[in-house]
Amino acid sequence: MSLPSVSLPYFTISFKAEGYDPKLMKRRSAMAKPKNKKSTEEKLALQRLYKRKKYEEIKKDPEKYAAQKEKERLRYLRRKKQKKLKTIDDLTPRQQRQKRKLWRESRHRYVEKKKKEKIVEQMLIDNSPPTSDEETLQVPQVDPLED
Repeated sequence: MSLPSVSLPYFTISFKAEGYDPKLMKRRSAMAKPKNKKSTEEKLALQRLYKRKKYEEIKKDPEKYAAQKEKERLRYLRRKKQKKLKTIDDLTPRQQRQKRKLWRESRHRYVEKKKKEKIVEQMLIDNSPPTSDEETLQVPQVDPLED
């Protein structure tokens, strides 16, 4: 007695069991749920999340963190040597002016952002209720010599 086999477009299935029904098998394979394909954006988001978590774990261990920093430094030097990164000295005078202008604008945005954060933080401190009894009992100090 020969063993039954089914030939589908991508693979061949052979069974040793008797009582095999190829029609039933085809129906079962046709009813299989397709895998949910993730979009490229979702995959990239998951990769970024994974890298961020891994980097947090590395930062917790001083030895691993030092090794990671050294690895990044060597990568930077290698890329600089291969001319994949340009220093300000490698740029033309016009490109240097443009780059420095970008740096100034970036620094300006950063300083403004920090100022706003400081204002918001101070406003929260001023407008929040006191956290202890000492803060509520602030008695203005009067100079006895002013009388």
